[in-house]
Amino acid sequence: MMTDAQTQARRHDRWVDWLVIGIVVVALLLGWVVKVVAEGRSVLYAAEGLRVRYPAGWVKTEGQAPVLLEFVDPWAQPYRTTIRIERHPLPPQMDKPLESVLQMLQLERGQVWQAYRVLQRREATIGGRQGLELTFAYVEANPNPFLTTLPVVMQGRDFVFGAGDRVYVVTLMAAQENYAAAQRLWQALVRSLTVQ
Repeated sequence: MMTDAQTQARRHDRWVDWLVIGIVVVALLLGWVVKVVAEGRSVLYAAEGLRVRYPAGWVKTEGQAPVLLEFVDPWAQPYRTTIRIERHPLPPQMDKPLESVLQMLQLERGQVWQAYRVLQRREATIGGRQGLELTFAYVEANPNPFLTTLPVVMQGRDFVFGAGDRVYVVTLMAAQENYAAAQRLWQALVRSLTVQ
């Protein structure tokens, strides 16, 4: 038979067990909130007639023409996720200038990138801008012959739009397994982009 002291001790133990479970649940929820807030942070870049918000923690580099900016996720594996903004002059006397810039990009990529394939091409509106959207895939292989790694299937997405006498191309390139998450960041960046 249990004594009164043993019954009290068991009740006390049950309350302690529930308290520990409650603390763990609260800690997990707080951790999730911190993660969501940290992932949603962005940094404003404003120069050369552009204003754009890119993900905090990504590395910003300035390129050579026609590349204006590149934003790179240094922690993405197996290959870095990159968002690139390019500016091209408006092709003279063309009926469809966005089409011609897109075709030029496709020709260049087909010569440089391994197994480059266009997956879809369509007209799109993002952030109130009319333009062309292109999704593509290619294979990225490490050029180091002494490093034994498998090639990485990369997926990408372009949004091409005109502004004044310029054509802008915003490109996402990410490893296949990172593509879905990177698309959300790319869309937020495109929506935040203003050209003056």
